[in-house]
Amino acid sequence: MEFIKGMLDFILGMGPVALMPLIILIFGLIFKVKIQKALKAGLTVGMGFIGINAIIGILVNNLGPASQAMIENWGIELNVIDMGWAVTAAVSWGSVIVPFVFASVLIVNIIMVYTGLTKTFSVDIWNYWSFIFGGALVYYQTGNLVLGVLAGVITAVGILKLADFAYPMTKDHYPGVSFPHGCTISWAPFAVFMNKLIDKIPGLNQLKADPDSIKKRLGFFGEPMVIGIIVGLIIGFSAMYDAQNIILLAMNMGAVMLLMPKMVALLMEGLSVIASGAQEYLRNSERLKGKDILIGIDGAIILGMPGVIASGVLMVPIILLLAVLLPGNRVLPFADLSVLPIWFGWNTIAAKGNVVRGVLISTVMAIFVLFIATDLAQLTTTMASEIGFAFPSGATEITSLATGQHLISWIVVKIFSIF
Repeated sequence: MEFIKGMLDFILGMGPVALMPLIILIFGLIFKVKIQKALKAGLTVGMGFIGINAIIGILVNNLGPASQAMIENWGIELNVIDMGWAVTAAVSWGSVIVPFVFASVLIVNIIMVYTGLTKTFSVDIWNYWSFIFGGALVYYQTGNLVLGVLAGVITAVGILKLADFAYPMTKDHYPGVSFPHGCTISWAPFAVFMNKLIDKIPGLNQLKADPDSIKKRLGFFGEPMVIGIIVGLIIGFSAMYDAQNIILLAMNMGAVMLLMPKMVALLMEGLSVIASGAQEYLRNSERLKGKDILIGIDGAIILGMPGVIASGVLMVPIILLLAVLLPGNRVLPFADLSVLPIWFGWNTIAAKGNVVRGVLISTVMAIFVLFIATDLAQLTTTMASEIGFAFPSGATEITSLATGQHLISWIVVKIFSIF
């Protein structure tokens, strides 16, 4: 098992920029795409990931300090620190059940695709941590390896089915691609339910606030980059920045809004070749004829959907306010504030890009996320301690908003707690 874990560490260490082109090339060859075409598709996907990571870097590097400034200026003090999704992922990959869950989930995913139980085949190996996280929580809760692996597999099955469920909402933008990403997809049914609930509220159900409607009404001021600039100005004022830094933040938010869809389009240019090849292969296959395959990739790609970034950025001051006001919450939102547009993205997608609806649904969802993150803090801290994670000075408990996002994992933990 040490050898398997070492191989996984080597593969994962390359990151999606190097790993995804290789995976896309392999899948292209499996689906009988010409080698030059498959290689070009893989390289295009790699370039797309570089572009997307660069834009996310702009978002994080600008929104992160603004969020920290809000926390300091507002005097927020809570005793459980949000260490961010990266720490949660690292803790998950550091757990002893990794090789068992990884192998089991891969096999189960292949079986589910072959038998038609899911259309999604997850090639997003790095984000297998979303499956491992649920299993690791149960393992450290019960001390039982078998239950931990079973929990990881159940988590994966739930997330794969949710990726299928959510595909109709994104298929026009991302044909042949789904998002089996535990941090985001877990809340897709909630987003759909809440959007239907808003449909029944007089007045609010008539408000059109999607990017196309805003652009029609406001003209130049409805352009995505201008909306980004306006949102940046709001965040800058909330952070009590000086005029110079407010303008810089606003310009960077405008750039994110303008450039992210273009980078996602580049990524999809490569993925669409493999998706088309997969469908053609299935049509000609005697064993798999009639089945569809969706390529499962990182949920961060939903940032390219209309309205997602704007509504997510507006959630930063809102979730900070909720953290202070909610009785029972002990989580200080911090590291994950800069990726809220990803975490809350499905709310805006379910609302067909309506930014107002997206913010309203996200506000309700944020309440549950904070409570789940608080509830799992002790168990997450135990996991981190077991793998020797170095805690920040003065921190006794850690969690992340990403932990609160893992609704499926939390439900699985509660079920397995009877053991």
